[in-house]
Amino acid sequence: MTMPNRRQGIFSDTDNIEELEPRSGSAEETRDYPTGLKFWLVIIKLGALLVLGGLDTNIVATAVPSISNHFHTVADVGWYSSAFRPCSCALQFIFGKMYKLFSVKRIFLLASVIFLLGSLLCSTTTTSAMFVAGRAITGVGFAGIIRGFFTILTHIVPLRKRPFYCGMWEVSKALPCSALPSLVDLFIALSWASTKYPWDDGKVIGLLVTFAVLIATFSLNQRRGGDTAALPPRIMKNRNVIAGAIFTMCTNSAINVLEYYLPTYYQVVHEYSPSKSGYMMAPIVVGSALGMFLCGSGTSMVGYYTPFMLFSSITMPIFAGLITTFGVNTDIARLISYTGASGLASGIAFNAPMSAVQTVLSTEDVSLGLSIVLFAQHFGPRSLSSNLAGLIPNLTSTDIGNNGLMEITGRAPPALHNAVLAGVSRSISVKWYVAVGLTCATLVGSLLMEWRSVKEKKT
Repeated sequence: MTMPNRRQGIFSDTDNIEELEPRSGSAEETRDYPTGLKFWLVIIKLGALLVLGGLDTNIVATAVPSISNHFHTVADVGWYSSAFRPCSCALQFIFGKMYKLFSVKRIFLLASVIFLLGSLLCSTTTTSAMFVAGRAITGVGFAGIIRGFFTILTHIVPLRKRPFYCGMWEVSKALPCSALPSLVDLFIALSWASTKYPWDDGKVIGLLVTFAVLIATFSLNQRRGGDTAALPPRIMKNRNVIAGAIFTMCTNSAINVLEYYLPTYYQVVHEYSPSKSGYMMAPIVVGSALGMFLCGSGTSMVGYYTPFMLFSSITMPIFAGLITTFGVNTDIARLISYTGASGLASGIAFNAPMSAVQTVLSTEDVSLGLSIVLFAQHFGPRSLSSNLAGLIPNLTSTDIGNNGLMEITGRAPPALHNAVLAGVSRSISVKWYVAVGLTCATLVGSLLMEWRSVKEKKT
C-alpha cells in the first residue's frame, strides 16, 4: 500500500489513521510533512486550544474561594475539579480509538465544540450543580483536544523534532463504557471519605468495592480482546509505557495538588485577593513552563529523555518538601522561590513520557500508547480538606454546606482569628505532604524507563 500524502491528509475529511503503515526510520525523516502556511495554521490552532484548556484548568483553582462564596456552599468545592478529571481521564481511551478509526480532523473539531459548550455552560450557570455539570462536559472536550494534539503532532512533525513542539505547547496549558463508571465510583468515594462520611461508612466502602469489581471486569475484558481490545495487552505490558504512566501520574498529581490548593492557601490563610493569589501562582507556572521548554528542546538536541526524568525525580521531592514549611507568617520571598523552583523541577521532565511512547512504539500503536500515558496524567488525588469543622467553634456540616470558604473563616471571633487561620493552614499542609510522597514515587518510573534516543531509527 502506498503511503498517503499527509500534507493533504491533515486537512482532509477522509483522513483515516488506519490507512497508515508503521514507519521505518528512513520513512520517518523523508516522508512529506506539511510546511509553510499550512503547517503554521495547524500549530496555531493546536496552541490556541491548549491555551484555553490550560486557562480552564488553572483558573478554577484560583477562583474556588470566590465561587464557593457566590454559590454559598463549600459542599461542591471538590467537584469543581473532580468533575473535570474523571471525564478527561476516562475518555482518553475512547478518543484514542476514535482518532485511530475515524477522521482526525472531524474528531478534533468535535472535541473542540464540546469543550467550548462546557465552558459556555460554566460561564452562564446559576447554581453550583450546573457549574459541576459544565466542568464535566468541559473535561470530555479537553480529553479529545489533548489526545488530538499528540495524534496530529505525529503526522506533521518528524520524531526527532516532536519533543521540542511538545515542550513549546505544553507551556501553554495543563475508556470504554465499563471503565468510566468505575472511575466515577472512585472519585465519589474519595470525595466523600473523611468529608461527608467516614472512611468506614458503608457508602464509601460500597463505592470502593464497586470500583474494584468494575475495573477488574474491564481488565479481564481487555485481556480477552487481545489486539482488538481498546487497550491491547502488548501495549499495556510495554516497560516504557508502564514507566511513563507511573512517572506522569505521580508528577501531574503532585502539580495538581499544589496548583489547586495554593490559591486557597493564599486567599484564606494570607487573606490575599483573588487577583493577588493569581499573581502569586505565576512563579510555579513560569517555572513549569521553563522546565517544559528545556525538556523539549534539550531532548531534541541530545536525543535522550531519561536523564531529564532522573533529574526531575531527584529535585521535585526537595522543593515539595520546602513547601511543607508554609504557614501563616511565611514571607513572600519564600513563597515565590519555593513554588517557582518546584514548578521548574516538575516541568523539566513533564514531556519525557510522551517522547518515550512515540520512540519505542510503532506508528499504529502510538495513539493507544499515548492514551495510556494521558489517562495516567489526568488520574490522581484531589479532595477537599476534611477538618474544617474542627477549626471554628460551633461550625456544623450544615454550615459548611451553606457557606463559602471566606464566609466560614469570617465567622471566627476576632480573638481567635489568627488561631483559625493557623488551623486552616495546618489543614491545607496535609496536601503538601501528599505532593511530597507523589514526587518521591516518580523515581520508580524514572528508573524503569529505558535509555532510548529519539534520534534512533524505528524498527
